[in-house]
Amino acid sequence: MASIKSGKSFAKTTFGKLLVPWISGHMSSIFSGAAATQPVSMALLRILVNHGLQDIDPQHYVVD
Repeated sequence: MASIKSGKSFAKTTFGKLLVPWISGHMSSIFSGAAATQPVSMALLRILVNHGLQDIDPQHYVVD
């Protein structure tokens, strides 16, 4: 959920409007397994996880 919130905020920026279609294509490929071994896609995932969630606390979305 934190990733979704971060992505929606990013998509509203000018830079995000340009990159979201490209990022979405890579993320779909990774999660379907088609690009799980592609270095570029995995690097993108790593960057998004490490930097995309900086201002969002994922603990807020934990279900007890």
